[in-house]
Amino acid sequence: MNNPGAFQIPFGGSALAVAEAGTYVSDWVSDLDGLKSLSLQASFKPGSGGTSVTVYFQTSLDQGQTPIDIWALQFTTTPGTLAVNLDTAALNAAITPTDGTLTAGDIVNGILGDRVRAKVVVVGEYMGSTLLNLTGVAR
Repeated sequence: MNNPGAFQIPFGGSALAVAEAGTYVSDWVSDLDGLKSLSLQASFKPGSGGTSVTVYFQTSLDQGQTPIDIWALQFTTTPGTLAVNLDTAALNAAITPTDGTLTAGDIVNGILGDRVRAKVVVVGEYMGSTLLNLTGVAR
């Protein structure tokens, strides 16, 4: 595969400093042609306030034109780290691609395109130095 190894999913070049409510979309981590397995990790370090931070990890099969949710997770006001490993195991049925609507806690295994990114939906206003760090390892 092209470019195996560890990477950070960047929001303008770094981790996401969470503050205001809204939707934030990272840059694509691309050039992952031949991707067979993808480990993803989300680490959340909240300051104060806020309600929820929902992360949608996404891939694409058409060079980023159609994002496909592959893992959704949610943090509230407690620090935490979650991780998952996805691979190209066959799907049992076709899926309809979703863009930021997969239910938190759900995983879509079997679809890995040549790129990955994250869409983050923040509800409420987080104060202080709230940080969301998204990383991965491509194999």
